[in-house]
Amino acid sequence: MKYYYLSFEPEDVNLGLGTAYGPKGLIRLIPMNGAPLKEWPYPQFELRGGKFGDQQPNNAVLHLCSARMRDLIDSLRAPDDPIHWLPASVVSSRERLPYFVLTFPECLNVIDRVRSIGVRGTVDPVLIAASIGHHQIVGIPDGIS
Repeated sequence: MKYYYLSFEPEDVNLGLGTAYGPKGLIRLIPMNGAPLKEWPYPQFELRGGKFGDQQPNNAVLHLCSARMRDLIDSLRAPDDPIHWLPASVVSSRERLPYFVLTFPECLNVIDRVRSIGVRGTVDPVLIAASIGHHQIVGIPDGIS
């Protein structure tokens, strides 16, 4: 089984991407495990110190994706993959672009917690192919990176 992990690493700074700064507390508004979203303020993020990217680093630690990245992920997903997009925008001194926050209302039990390797608070996950089944896009629970 081949998989890709969508994340930010410190070396991403070398790509010249800016950091998008948005309102505090956004992560607390996003429910997990199928709970309904109570409110979403359509946040605006301010881009500082670099350029726009397809997955924009941000102070809210969210999967903040460009329209191009959203379209790519949507083209790869299975019809019932548990993902949801929340609208946002990122503004620079010259332009305002639409962005989308990738959320996982439900995280499937896809991590083999016995075989996964943990080092200094980071887990190198071993995935359970049978639990993934036909899904193409799955969320990894909090605390696993």
